[in-house]
Amino acid sequence: MKDNRGLSLVELIVVIAILAVLAGAFISLWGLVPKSKCYRCAESVKKAVEGGRTDAISFFSSTVILEERSNGIYATTVTQRGIHAADGTGSMSDTSIEKNVGKQGVKLSYTYDETLAEDSFIELGSSKLGIQYKRSTGSFSYPTIDGVEQSSYLAAIKVECGNFVRIIKLTQLTGNTELL
Repeated sequence: MKDNRGLSLVELIVVIAILAVLAGAFISLWGLVPKSKCYRCAESVKKAVEGGRTDAISFFSSTVILEERSNGIYATTVTQRGIHAADGTGSMSDTSIEKNVGKQGVKLSYTYDETLAEDSFIELGSSKLGIQYKRSTGSFSYPTIDGVEQSSYLAAIKVECGNFVRIIKLTQLTGNTELL
């Protein structure tokens, strides 16, 4: 007959070590969730802005409007397309496409300062940031805040989620975007 007294000390130490490794892995992965949310949002905002540039060059004009809502970050691309008839007349039509580019808890801010100084960023909050391109050159036009044209060029957009930050640098003359 076998004597069943429970777990030996070695077996208990092995079980505790396995649980400690699993707990450590879970905690480190849990910390990456906000980081990946921030990175995905920054990539999506960058793609929306670049898509606006492509639309502006291909069609008459295009504006990408970024806004924070209670359920996330949204990018709305409004494209004005010119339709030309064979007799030389034509008309314009607007197309609007809205996309959720960031989840709840992500914050946007923007700056006009080329040095990207931390204290120069302005929180977007309930405002709407409009980003436009010049069709002839592909460069940025002056941005709009709640539909009002600003007198300085936008230098960057900051995407924040907790302690994680991604900055999208905007180069005015070329219309290029860079994720920092």
